[in-house]
Amino acid sequence: MHAQSLHFQLSALVKSERKITHEILLCIQQIDQTKAYVELGYPSLFDYLVKEQKYSEGAAQRRISAARLIKELPEIEKKVQEGNLNLTQLSKLASATNQDQKATGKKVSTEQKRELLEQMENKTGFETEQLLNQNFECNLKPKKEITPRKQAYELHLKLTPEQYEKLKKARSLLSHVVHDGGFAEIIEVLCDKLIQKKEGKALRKPTAGVAVEPVDNDQEPLAEDKSTAAPAVKLTENNQGPRNELGATAAAAAKTSGRRTAIPISLQRLIYQRAQACCEYVSATGHRCRSRYQTQVDHIVPLAKGGGNEPENLRILCRTHNLSEARRWGLEWP
Repeated sequence: MHAQSLHFQLSALVKSERKITHEILLCIQQIDQTKAYVELGYPSLFDYLVKEQKYSEGAAQRRISAARLIKELPEIEKKVQEGNLNLTQLSKLASATNQDQKATGKKVSTEQKRELLEQMENKTGFETEQLLNQNFECNLKPKKEITPRKQAYELHLKLTPEQYEKLKKARSLLSHVVHDGGFAEIIEVLCDKLIQKKEGKALRKPTAGVAVEPVDNDQEPLAEDKSTAAPAVKLTENNQGPRNELGATAAAAAKTSGRRTAIPISLQRLIYQRAQACCEYVSATGHRCRSRYQTQVDHIVPLAKGGGNEPENLRILCRTHNLSEARRWGLEWP
């Protein structure tokens, strides 16, 4: 009788868990649709779920994938609640369709997703991966049958903490060029820059997902809203950065009074130093974004509203919060 009692208790809890999970997915849908995470100080829904709600990276991604699929196919809500489909399966389907779209350039239709989900019902993770491999060339191989991809090399490196931090910083600084790439794409871009610098020519075609960026060792000062590398500096106690340098540079920066002029590269670097190369957006609750992805120099009061290039009117924002601020000021964005 004790076993039966535990069984009924657990069954009731599992049913309640699925109901709560369904409600969580619907809430995530709303946050995703309204971009409420931006106002809360996060550059992405993923960041918000990991840093604010304390989900693991995998758990956050599974819930995002599931919430978006349920929005596209509302009829699967009941199947998720009943346990016929689970979050891992929905996440695997999302990953497979994304990889297929990148490889073929064609979007997977809603009807095709619906048919696959029907076939995935009550299947194990292993069986789900087999099914997806039969329909897509996405390399979602079951763990027991993992094979290396064709024409690819698997490289294992041991990095010191300092080397790893440098690689992460390079990825942040190149996020305008390599939008969603991993370390392999970052290394490729850095190698290309060195080769082009030494030999004066590029040796590759752009990798998918990597934007073309001209390499010029004598670049002009960057225009507004472009990322610029800056060496790390120690901030002052009031977190205002190198005031003396900012003051000297500010004297050289003419007021624009609504005219769009390039921000001197020396001033951009100092603004990055002051912000520690992180997004400076702060939410109403006091949370600072601190994203390093696609950071841009932003005018607190836009040029179109009478702002200028003075240091006190400049800050660093990630692309997400830069767009959000532009909308708040009622400015059109290309």
